[in-house]
Amino acid sequence: MPLIRRLPSLSKNLSRVLLNHQRCESSTHSLATNGGHVEPRSKEDHYPLWMEEASLYVHWPYCQKRYTYCNFNKYVTPTIDQNRMRACLVREAQTLIKLSGVKQVNSIFFGGGTPSLAEPRVLEGVIEAVKELVAMPTDVEISMEANPTSVEMKKLEDFKSAGVNRLSLGIQALDSNDLKTLGREHTVGQSLTCIHEARKLFPDRLSIDIIFGRPSQTLNSWEAELEQILQVCDSHISLYQLTLEPGTLLYKFDQQGVLPMPDADLIADMYETAVERLAQAGFHRYEVSNFARTVRAESIHNKAYWEGKQYIGVGPGAHGRFVPITEQFADNADPSGKRGYSQSLPNGKRGYSQSLPNGKRGYSQSLPSHSKGHDESKERTINNRSNKNLIKLSTAAKSNNDHQSRELSVTAVTEQIGATPDGVPTLPQREARIQTLEPDTWMLEVEKYGDATRKRIPLSNVDVLRELLLTGLRTRPGISDQTWQQLSPGDCLRDVFGSSDFIKSARESGLMKLDDAGLRCTHRGLNVLDSLLPDLTDILNSHYDRQS
Repeated sequence: MPLIRRLPSLSKNLSRVLLNHQRCESSTHSLATNGGHVEPRSKEDHYPLWMEEASLYVHWPYCQKRYTYCNFNKYVTPTIDQNRMRACLVREAQTLIKLSGVKQVNSIFFGGGTPSLAEPRVLEGVIEAVKELVAMPTDVEISMEANPTSVEMKKLEDFKSAGVNRLSLGIQALDSNDLKTLGREHTVGQSLTCIHEARKLFPDRLSIDIIFGRPSQTLNSWEAELEQILQVCDSHISLYQLTLEPGTLLYKFDQQGVLPMPDADLIADMYETAVERLAQAGFHRYEVSNFARTVRAESIHNKAYWEGKQYIGVGPGAHGRFVPITEQFADNADPSGKRGYSQSLPNGKRGYSQSLPNGKRGYSQSLPSHSKGHDESKERTINNRSNKNLIKLSTAAKSNNDHQSRELSVTAVTEQIGATPDGVPTLPQREARIQTLEPDTWMLEVEKYGDATRKRIPLSNVDVLRELLLTGLRTRPGISDQTWQQLSPGDCLRDVFGSSDFIKSARESGLMKLDDAGLRCTHRGLNVLDSLLPDLTDILNSHYDRQS
């Protein structure tokens, strides 16, 4: 099997991959209800445990400036109505959590944009609202992105008091010229000072983001920078390859031939050098772009995406993946008639190529509309927001003590779960959801309807498995057979991939393993993951084509 020396999608965009994972039925969590009333599971509860849990992503869309490489959903404005944003984030979180019917939120991530520009009470309001609705683990991970500027540094202690217990610092570079090229506002000195202070506030839960493959960067300069990073960072490092996105200033400069960008081989050398050096320093690579010194330092929130768990997206442009139980089954209504709901599933046939979602950590992109076989015209945007069930739900979300919608959802979904003629359970359909992008429009819709969901895409079973394949294989453990079977009852990984000549060749070449533990890449395989994924996706598509 020919090997292509090609890096996994390491860009700051593509590596922030989101998804959902199902909890093992035998796993246990120490719960703190914090006001959210959670009934113990009864023997009559036939719906799967993964539908009871989700992670929450909250998007703060504002920044002080737009960086030369950034194409995320962000807005630069001289004034921000903090009170209004707080009220809208709280209300949309309440609405969508009730809509999902989940009983527990396992992690919260505040991303952006630059969420550290928000007042700490904004984050605190969302955290408290979630605690009043559902249970949370006693040591729930609550993460926030921040920049190492002097203004934001002064607020770190207040953010910790508000409930944040994990910090992701956007250092991006420890080279003054490169920071200017990237359009960053902070200095190297500010980065080092902020890391020092943040380590005291968030021990074992401080992550720093570094971009490599920058213009004019050499392997020698990168090795020197790695040594400097290791002197100040002791828990978690995320490495992202610079990707020049259309519409950004760096992309324009590159098209004009102004920027000397490293070639693919040099970028591959940079990545492999970093993996080796970080391992020597005691950092294990638990995902393609993420390295941690201890298990505690690993991102619980990101692992939920990679492993296939539900997540709810709140805020302008936020994305989510969850089963909207209380809407799908309210009054036994047909979910295809709901607002913004695509009546045609994305084509799961061989021609449908699922690219890795773009987005910030905890921030997912939608399914690609440009994929062959995917009819974008049947993904209706939500302009006519008249669904009575949603309006009722939005109103109910105002009351923190109203748990009727969740109780109804349990009954509804229990009645809806059926089985194939072979006795294999059939599950309610998960959706990809996209919130309205522009902040002012988003706030108006939330104030009127309780949420600002702009687009909904129903995900077939094959869609969900394809996403799991693309994200789960980025992790060191890979995909467990238990996770696969929970998402696709009646199937196992050996059924899908075991007879493939490609898998046999990949195993013989020392790139992949398929055994009782599941399907995963070896250390070498993670380095060339992009060259493996097209064939793996074809195998998955072919298997389910034969079943259809």
